[in-house]
Amino acid sequence: PEQLIYVARVRGLFLERACVAASFTAADEKLAIEWYRAGIALDLVHRAMLLGCARKYVSLFNHAASSSITSLQYFGGILQEAGEMDPDLNYWRHLAERVRKMESQWRAHAKFASAEAAKLHETK
Repeated sequence: PEQLIYVARVRGLFLERACVAASFTAADEKLAIEWYRAGIALDLVHRAMLLGCARKYVSLFNHAASSSITSLQYFGGILQEAGEMDPDLNYWRHLAERVRKMESQWRAHAKFASAEAAKLHETK
């Protein structure tokens, strides 16, 4: 049951972000199980996802050709990096707030782009 809860929480963290354009595949589930068996704390997974998503939003805003995250594997290397970091709790709170703001901006941008594309399609 602990493993199921862990995997469900990883799934929730992964799918909650707008920069993720994926379902939680069997490969993602397998990776989450590997993380559970390796004893990787959910807090560390959450921190890695914050770092990765913050970087992805910056990339999405700065590069039109950038694509969304499509696999949990995206966070594999970042997980190690987050584990090696030692900032205080305020850093992670600040990063979480920045990610929420960037995500809100990205959602608004995507909604605007979708509306513009629909207008363009109507005129044809």
